[in-house]
Amino acid sequence: MTTTKTTLHRRPGHAPAATTATVLATTATVLATTATVLATAAGADDAAEPVELAETVITASRTDRTLDAVAGHVSVIDRRELDRVPAQTLDDALRQTPAFGLLRRNSSQVAHPTSQGVSLRGIGGSGASRTLVLLDGMPLNDPFGGWVQWGRVSRHHLQRVEILRGGGAHLWGNQALGGVIYLLSRPPAEPHLALQVSSGNRGTGDLAVAAARPAGSWNVGVDGHVARTDGYPTLRADQRGTIDEAATSENGALRLRLQRRPSATTDFSAQAGFFAENRTNGTPLTNNGTRADFLSARARWKRPHSDCWTVSGTVQRQRFESAFSSQAADRKWEDPALEQFDVPATAVAASVEWVGSGGGRHQLAAGSDWRWTRGETNEDYRNLTGAFSRRRRAGGDELITGAYLQDSVEIGRWLLALGSRLDLWRSTSATRRETDLETGERLRTDRFADRTEWFFGPRAGLRYAFAEYFHLRGNVHRSFRAPTLNELYRPFRVRNDITEANAELDLERLLGLEAGLDWFGDRWRGQLSAFWNRMEDGIVNMTLAPGREEVIQPCGFVPEDGSCRQRRNVDRIRFRGLEAELAGSSGSFSASLRYLFTDSAISRSRAQPELEGRRLLQVPRHRLAAHAAGERPGIGRAALYLSYTGAQFEDDVNTIELGSFAVVGLALDRPLGPNRLLYASVGNLLDSRYAVGETASGLVSEGAPRLVRVGLRSRF
Repeated sequence: MTTTKTTLHRRPGHAPAATTATVLATTATVLATTATVLATAAGADDAAEPVELAETVITASRTDRTLDAVAGHVSVIDRRELDRVPAQTLDDALRQTPAFGLLRRNSSQVAHPTSQGVSLRGIGGSGASRTLVLLDGMPLNDPFGGWVQWGRVSRHHLQRVEILRGGGAHLWGNQALGGVIYLLSRPPAEPHLALQVSSGNRGTGDLAVAAARPAGSWNVGVDGHVARTDGYPTLRADQRGTIDEAATSENGALRLRLQRRPSATTDFSAQAGFFAENRTNGTPLTNNGTRADFLSARARWKRPHSDCWTVSGTVQRQRFESAFSSQAADRKWEDPALEQFDVPATAVAASVEWVGSGGGRHQLAAGSDWRWTRGETNEDYRNLTGAFSRRRRAGGDELITGAYLQDSVEIGRWLLALGSRLDLWRSTSATRRETDLETGERLRTDRFADRTEWFFGPRAGLRYAFAEYFHLRGNVHRSFRAPTLNELYRPFRVRNDITEANAELDLERLLGLEAGLDWFGDRWRGQLSAFWNRMEDGIVNMTLAPGREEVIQPCGFVPEDGSCRQRRNVDRIRFRGLEAELAGSSGSFSASLRYLFTDSAISRSRAQPELEGRRLLQVPRHRLAAHAAGERPGIGRAALYLSYTGAQFEDDVNTIELGSFAVVGLALDRPLGPNRLLYASVGNLLDSRYAVGETASGLVSEGAPRLVRVGLRSRF
């Protein structure tokens, strides 16, 4: 059979790749101009190394608490560690914490955005995040799909990252089912100018600039970056055909930050910015792009006796596009199979928080948050004659609002935290329409009934300091996650494997238990946690039937080497395991060792009993990360990094196994003065080959090969 390649014709309002290139070029120009203008404004005092924040965390109580007063497992990654990891993107840097994981094993440099949803300790099942990701208090989770565009944030702009697992995150409500990742930028109140530029093999390079200075009564900060890579072919070499090419990406982001402190008890901050990204996905007819902008603001008023009120609000808008193809078994031709030419989404959120003293040893936290989201997918499909013949439009609105209360009380060496949340989820205005493009006939009109559900989530945490440096802790909690608009309404393809949406999905509900031991020494620290979680109605991509070159409902026509899947609720999934961390330094030597064991399995599935006892897809049992580094003043620093990921299954029925693999990285740096650093890094030093995905027909996608990078980092 011979088929001519078909070019996708983009519709008005659909940003082509050239538009992205223009946006990226403009962003780079703005960044370079910012660096030139503000370099002269940085005084001699600004060249000093910034003061590190105290070991406090925000995630546990939505206000600052010291690590030894948190009844949960928290990792804090400071700026130096973020800078030194041999990784190009933030998600790759965070993989040094084994609890962190995306749906698939590959880097966000080449991964489709919808597979970049983050989970902690393997609490996953699909591409949607079960973890809330915040940048200076603003959600980064996509308003339509819940995934995280990791290219929106350059790790060089961050002061620190907090990763809170499990029950301690219950105050954050929806999307924090498995925890919270809080990204904190350097405060604009600290005048500074920072520049980072790097270049590497495979056409990889980036430029990041961050600057801040006073402007009257305001502190003004600007940060942004541009990054690109020519990428690499993701399909295994012996399976590639004439249609296979490198997966590439380019992105740019720019953000303006304002801060004002009218008095010693009041401060105001705001941020606004945009992000643009364009990707190719390994063949000429598969690509995707994203355009997003946001605005957020926060006001804080601290009253006498330590009472503090905080009011915040956020508006996010996004447009997403993605094209999929049906590919021949011999990889010699492909046809357009699905074009999602316009997937717009808007989210508006607000919150009110109060933290105060209840008298004596009590610390109280209370508040309410509200988030409204509207989104839809507009897509063309069914290409039987060289052109799409049908169009689908599906979407709706979601409203999630909740209120929480927590009391933490210290009694001698004991810390007891009791709290709860009450949430309301509403799904409204949900529709699905399908039209014949040739005749204009309406083929399907579904109007889904409005839905309302309440969820009550209590939590209890306990911490006991039985020695100067040692603490025991434990907690029990209930949390939930509502299905995203993407899971409810948007289908997708991975080559010839088709996954349908499901407008009838229910809330995910999780019951969790955790016990742990913490050791906080002067130079070394360790944490050990045992956890058990049970998820009711977990959402997974459930296999319904193999492809048979015929129509299979609800997927439509499925090629013989493909499969039909649909997002479905599974009655019960069990997660249990053990996590251990040890990190510290002695003189010029530093090291860390982190390990996670996760046993996840479907324990009940009445719709498909054959799934019971199967391991949850995309969750390995073993993850390990380690590093060792040495430094000599005036000469530089060298560090070796090791990460290991155990075997995992690609599908829910556990027939496709992805083997274990280990990757070694090398990082070198040498100071060129008090404020300049030359660095080099090699990712996948041994050029290991490992699978990150496999289709039902046996096509294997591979992870990143050896990537070499050299860069310069300056602070003024």
